[in-house]
Amino acid sequence: MRESEVQTLIACADDRERKLAIRTLWRASARSVTVAERLYPSSLIRGDGDADIPAIRVEVKDSRSERDKPTKMTTRVIPEKLYRDLEQWCEDTNRSPDTPIFSVQSAQMQNWVTEAAAVAADETGIEMWERVTSHDLRRSGITQMKMKGLSPLLIQDHGDWSDLENMKPYLDVVPLEKMHREMERAGWLPGEEQSARDRLTRIENDVDAVKEMVEQLVESGSVEMDTEDDDSPAVQTKPNQKTLVEMAADE
Repeated sequence: MRESEVQTLIACADDRERKLAIRTLWRASARSVTVAERLYPSSLIRGDGDADIPAIRVEVKDSRSERDKPTKMTTRVIPEKLYRDLEQWCEDTNRSPDTPIFSVQSAQMQNWVTEAAAVAADETGIEMWERVTSHDLRRSGITQMKMKGLSPLLIQDHGDWSDLENMKPYLDVVPLEKMHREMERAGWLPGEEQSARDRLTRIENDVDAVKEMVEQLVESGSVEMDTEDDDSPAVQTKPNQKTLVEMAADE
């Protein structure tokens, strides 16, 4: 999910608590059980030591395969605005330190997400929304962090994966915008609107690249330049030297 799609999902949630839950699932890149059942007012911390950094500290397990193992504590940095909104929610609802911040269990929080997605499907007419789940928010958070240049190890720590291999499916996702941008940059998507001048410029650039390659080969002594009767330069290979076509075929 793109960031704009997450914002659409938040806007389609019924009330303040649901909107806040969706924001937390996304920004913390957390599973619904972590946000619904293990996030307490006391989980809200301001960094470690003297660092004034908004974060949440919760108990988690690395993966489904480790459900029988003891939980561990993990700390995740979250935006200042989300931190303050969670604090305000706890104050407005008189949450005690040992009471979960949200009023529902994991399954119901998952329903909050699918219900908001159903509203988005009705309002936009896009069927994709009917397949959105709470886990898509976790995927989206990880993918967005990768797109913004965060290191895999940092993302692994934030999302609490036991190893990079388990996280790989999330990192291998290529958002549509990046796919389009890279393909367009490579000239794979010129489009019908491409002008004759644009096409000519691309051809000229290709010719210049070939000329540069030939000059490099001449300088290295791999080939020699010769001038034929029509004064057009030609490339001659030295004895036992391959032609450009042969060298290109080798590559």
